Amino acid sequence: PKGRIAAGILIILVSSMSTLQAGDLKDGFMGIPWKTDLSGSADFVRIDQEGDISNFIKPSVIHTVGDVKIYPVVYSCFANQFFGVFFQNDVILYGRLRNHFNENYGSATTTRRINPNRTIHTWNHHDARIKLKLNRETGKIILSFYYTPLSVKVDEIRLEAYQNRTRRFLDRIDKDRAM
Repeated sequence: PKGRIAAGILIILVSSMSTLQAGDLKDGFMGIPWKTDLSGSADFVRIDQEGDISNFIKPSVIHTVGDVKIYPVVYSCFANQFFGVFFQNDVILYGRLRNHFNENYGSATTTRRINPNRTIHTWNHHDARIKLKLNRETGKIILSFYYTPLSVKVDEIRLEAYQNRTRRFLDRIDKDRAM
Protein backbone atom coordinates (compact mmCIF):
# COMPACT_ATOMS: atom_id res chain seq x y z
CA PRO A 1 0.00 0.00 0.00
CA LYS A 2 2.78 2.51 0.85
CA GLY A 3 4.40 1.85 -2.53
CA ARG A 4 1.12 2.51 -4.34
CA ILE A 5 0.57 5.75 -2.46
CA ALA A 6 4.11 6.91 -3.24
CA ALA A 7 3.66 5.95 -6.90
CA GLY A 8 0.36 7.88 -6.99
CA ILE A 9 1.97 10.97 -5.48
CA LEU A 10 4.86 10.71 -7.98
CA ILE A 11 2.41 10.49 -10.90
CA ILE A 12 0.56 13.57 -9.65
CA LEU A 13 3.83 15.50 -9.27
CA VAL A 14 5.05 14.53 -12.76
CA SER A 15 1.66 15.47 -14.25
CA SER A 16 1.86 18.87 -12.52
CA MET A 17 5.32 19.51 -13.96
CA SER A 18 4.11 18.64 -17.44
CA THR A 19 1.13 20.97 -17.01
CA LEU A 20 3.41 23.79 -15.87
CA GLN A 21 5.61 23.29 -18.93
CA ALA A 22 2.59 23.16 -21.20
CA GLY A 23 1.18 26.25 -19.49
CA ASP A 24 4.26 28.25 -20.42
CA LEU A 25 2.83 28.98 -23.89
CA LYS A 26 -0.53 30.21 -22.66
CA ASP A 27 0.72 33.71 -21.84
CA GLY A 28 3.95 33.89 -23.82
CA PHE A 29 7.20 32.15 -24.67
CA MET A 30 9.86 31.52 -22.02
CA GLY A 31 8.79 34.48 -19.88
CA ILE A 32 8.17 36.91 -22.75
CA PRO A 33 4.46 37.77 -22.81
CA TRP A 34 2.69 37.59 -26.18
CA LYS A 35 2.03 41.06 -27.69
CA THR A 36 5.09 42.62 -25.96
CA ASP A 37 6.84 45.37 -27.91
CA LEU A 38 10.41 44.05 -28.23
CA SER A 39 11.74 47.10 -30.08
CA GLY A 40 12.25 49.08 -26.88
CA SER A 41 14.31 46.41 -25.13
CA ALA A 42 18.10 46.60 -25.20
CA ASP A 43 18.21 42.78 -24.92
CA PHE A 44 16.73 42.32 -28.39
CA VAL A 45 18.53 43.18 -31.63
CA ARG A 46 16.43 43.87 -34.73
CA ILE A 47 17.76 41.81 -37.63
CA ASP A 48 15.06 42.40 -40.24
CA GLN A 49 11.92 44.38 -40.96
CA GLU A 50 9.41 44.10 -43.76
CA GLY A 51 6.34 46.28 -43.43
CA ASP A 52 4.76 45.71 -40.01
CA ILE A 53 6.78 42.54 -39.37
CA SER A 54 10.04 42.87 -37.42
CA ASN A 55 12.44 40.09 -36.50
CA PHE A 56 14.77 40.16 -33.52
CA ILE A 57 17.39 37.99 -31.88
CA LYS A 58 18.53 37.91 -28.29
CA PRO A 59 22.17 36.90 -28.78
CA SER A 60 23.04 36.04 -25.20
CA VAL A 61 20.13 33.65 -24.60
CA ILE A 62 19.91 29.90 -25.09
CA HIS A 63 16.48 28.38 -24.50
CA THR A 64 15.84 24.77 -23.52
CA VAL A 65 12.80 22.86 -24.77
CA GLY A 66 12.63 19.48 -23.10
CA ASP A 67 16.29 18.50 -23.04
CA VAL A 68 17.11 20.31 -26.30
CA LYS A 69 18.98 23.61 -26.29
CA ILE A 70 17.62 25.91 -28.98
CA TYR A 71 19.60 28.86 -30.33
CA PRO A 72 19.76 31.17 -32.10
CA VAL A 73 16.07 31.99 -31.81
CA VAL A 74 14.33 34.57 -33.99
CA TYR A 75 11.51 36.49 -32.31
CA SER A 76 8.88 38.04 -34.59
CA CYS A 77 6.61 41.01 -33.96
CA PHE A 78 3.66 42.26 -35.95
CA ALA A 79 2.85 45.97 -35.46
CA ASN A 80 5.30 45.96 -32.52
CA GLN A 81 3.55 43.02 -30.84
CA PHE A 82 5.44 39.79 -30.17
CA PHE A 83 3.71 36.85 -31.89
CA GLY A 84 6.23 34.24 -33.02
CA VAL A 85 9.46 32.38 -32.32
CA PHE A 86 11.49 30.47 -34.90
CA PHE A 87 14.46 28.14 -34.59
CA GLN A 88 16.32 26.05 -37.17
CA ASN A 89 18.69 23.18 -36.49
CA ASP A 90 19.83 19.76 -37.65
CA VAL A 91 17.39 16.92 -38.25
CA ILE A 92 19.05 14.92 -35.46
CA LEU A 93 16.93 16.86 -32.90
CA TYR A 94 13.62 16.07 -34.62
CA GLY A 95 12.70 12.93 -32.67
CA ARG A 96 13.57 14.41 -29.28
CA LEU A 97 11.51 17.55 -29.91
CA ARG A 98 8.55 15.64 -31.36
CA ASN A 99 8.55 13.31 -28.34
CA HIS A 100 8.71 16.27 -25.96
CA PHE A 101 5.69 17.94 -27.57
CA ASN A 102 3.71 14.68 -27.70
CA GLU A 103 4.39 14.12 -24.00
CA ASN A 104 3.50 17.70 -22.97
CA TYR A 105 0.75 18.64 -25.45
CA GLY A 106 -0.61 15.27 -26.58
CA SER A 107 -0.42 13.87 -30.08
CA ALA A 108 0.00 16.43 -32.84
CA THR A 109 -3.27 18.11 -33.81
CA THR A 110 -2.29 17.71 -37.47
CA THR A 111 0.49 15.98 -39.34
CA ARG A 112 1.05 16.78 -43.02
CA ARG A 113 3.42 14.82 -45.21
CA ILE A 114 4.27 16.98 -48.18
CA ASN A 115 6.40 14.20 -49.65
CA PRO A 116 8.43 11.35 -48.11
CA ASN A 117 11.15 13.83 -47.08
CA ARG A 118 9.02 16.67 -45.67
CA THR A 119 6.64 16.51 -42.70
CA ILE A 120 4.91 19.19 -40.61
CA HIS A 121 3.51 18.44 -37.14
CA THR A 122 1.26 20.99 -35.43
CA TRP A 123 0.15 21.19 -31.80
CA ASN A 124 -2.38 23.72 -30.46
CA HIS A 125 -2.36 24.91 -26.86
CA HIS A 126 -4.67 27.72 -25.72
CA ASP A 127 -3.94 30.60 -28.14
CA ALA A 128 -0.55 29.19 -29.13
CA ARG A 129 0.45 26.90 -31.99
CA ILE A 130 3.63 24.87 -32.26
CA LYS A 131 4.93 23.72 -35.65
CA LEU A 132 7.76 21.27 -36.11
CA LYS A 133 8.85 21.02 -39.74
CA LEU A 134 11.17 18.26 -40.91
CA ASN A 135 13.04 18.49 -44.21
CA ARG A 136 15.23 15.44 -44.78
CA GLU A 137 16.44 16.85 -48.12
CA THR A 138 18.19 19.76 -46.38
CA GLY A 139 18.82 17.86 -43.13
CA LYS A 140 17.11 20.67 -41.18
CA ILE A 141 14.18 21.16 -38.86
CA ILE A 142 12.32 24.38 -38.19
CA LEU A 143 10.55 24.80 -34.88
CA SER A 144 7.99 27.60 -34.58
CA PHE A 145 5.80 28.90 -31.77
CA TYR A 146 2.98 31.27 -32.73
CA TYR A 147 0.47 33.37 -30.83
CA THR A 148 -2.45 32.57 -33.12
CA PRO A 149 -4.59 35.74 -32.71
CA LEU A 150 -1.72 37.76 -34.23
CA SER A 151 -0.32 35.09 -36.58
CA VAL A 152 -3.73 34.82 -38.26
CA LYS A 153 -3.62 38.58 -38.97
CA VAL A 154 -0.10 38.22 -40.41
CA ASP A 155 -1.27 35.35 -42.63
CA GLU A 156 -4.25 37.43 -43.83
CA ILE A 157 -2.01 40.39 -44.70
CA ARG A 158 0.46 38.17 -46.55
CA LEU A 159 -2.38 36.47 -48.43
CA GLU A 160 -3.87 39.84 -49.38
CA ALA A 161 -0.46 41.08 -50.60
CA TYR A 162 -0.04 37.89 -52.64
CA GLN A 163 -3.53 38.27 -54.11
CA ASN A 164 -2.82 41.91 -54.98
CA ARG A 165 0.42 40.91 -56.76
CA THR A 166 -1.46 38.15 -58.59
CA ARG A 167 -4.22 40.58 -59.61
CA ARG A 168 -1.65 43.07 -60.97
CA PHE A 169 0.00 40.25 -62.91
CA LEU A 170 -3.34 39.10 -64.33
CA ASP A 171 -4.27 42.72 -65.20
CA ARG A 172 -1.00 43.02 -67.20
CA ILE A 173 -1.82 39.81 -69.07
CA ASP A 174 -5.29 41.17 -69.90
CA LYS A 175 -3.76 44.46 -71.14
CA ASP A 176 -1.27 42.56 -73.30
CA ARG A 177 -4.09 40.48 -74.77
CA ALA A 178 -6.12 43.59 -75.59
CA MET A 179 -3.27 45.07 -77.65
